Amino acid sequence: MKRINLGFILLLFALQSLAQQDSIVIKGKLKGEGSHRLTLSFQSGEGKKETHTQELLAGKFSFKLKRQKEPVLAWLQLTPIKDEKRVDKRSNETIASGTDLFVFRSDLQVSGTLKDFDRIVIEGDVENEGFMAYKKSAQNLLAEDLMLRGQMMSVSKADSLLLRELIRKGQAVSMKIIAKQKAYISDYPDALLSCYLLGRMPNFYTADQYISAYSKLSDTYKQTGIAAKVRQKVESLKSTAAGTVALNFKGSDQNGLPFDLSAKRGKVILLDFWGSWCIPCRAGNPHLKLLNAKYKEMGFEIIGISTEHPKTIEERRAASATAMLKDGIDWINLLNKDDTDIDVVKAYQITGFPTKILLDKDGKVVLRVTANATNDLDLALERYSKTGHF
Repeated sequence: MKRINLGFILLLFALQSLAQQDSIVIKGKLKGEGSHRLTLSFQSGEGKKETHTQELLAGKFSFKLKRQKEPVLAWLQLTPIKDEKRVDKRSNETIASGTDLFVFRSDLQVSGTLKDFDRIVIEGDVENEGFMAYKKSAQNLLAEDLMLRGQMMSVSKADSLLLRELIRKGQAVSMKIIAKQKAYISDYPDALLSCYLLGRMPNFYTADQYISAYSKLSDTYKQTGIAAKVRQKVESLKSTAAGTVALNFKGSDQNGLPFDLSAKRGKVILLDFWGSWCIPCRAGNPHLKLLNAKYKEMGFEIIGISTEHPKTIEERRAASATAMLKDGIDWINLLNKDDTDIDVVKAYQITGFPTKILLDKDGKVVLRVTANATNDLDLALERYSKTGHF
């Protein structure tokens, strides 16, 4: 009779235990009918892309993954299999549903229905519990946003009135969602979701509001990859934080006249970083024209710094000039690098267009905004027109 090697058995148990500790399981059951496939995809902390796919068996699924050194954002997608009712007739593709989640070091349990996959519940760690709390509070708005997007996709282009109305409603809902996300970030500084949401929302804050929102977050997740975008953005904004003296630059404007930013002291200046190719920039020009007309008499002046991409300087100047003429812009404009003594875009660390930086009469930064998503510029100018200070 052979002897059982107790030491070898204990070693096997130890190795099995270590293997289990190094992995997590994401499993669950989704109620409903039909054949479906689930795909879980994410990029690990080491930068490796991972994709795991399996078909549901009686609605059940189970993914075994390596534990992550830090939380990573993942995408869980549900796709019907050979379900003709869920096929988009225009693209001939099966319509899929999906949701974000965090993958870290704990097992996760998923529950819900196939029909309302967007409402599934993910439990097992504090990272996803925070995510679920936000989704529950914003569920009605998120559902309305999804419905309006679907209606916009299906409406005929010829029905422009209906399309414009749907866009208007969609924008209103989007702003409500943004407000709810800002509130979440403010109310839950310890949550991983706050880092994630802030990384997606730099255009919905002024520069100083964004820096402040980041400073109020706890240190728990600030060094994670999910927070990397926020850290980088905050660093790029510090050079134009409120109260800092704007970096001077010189050059010549579109008419060949000399320009020196420091010579504009005594005026309220708006630096507008834009480009003829930038649709949001061009869409915001009518509003800038209104501001220019409304506050010009109080010493308000707009200075455009345009970035163009054609190969020759003549083509770049022509691109700016054509856009300005078409949009009815009559304020000073300088072509970045071609007509300026420094690379103003690089010096001011401009990473998105349009970016607007408001300067007071002493040449100090009042605020910085990217895109046209907030009304902070309007409020600042209105306040100055009434009180004489920002």
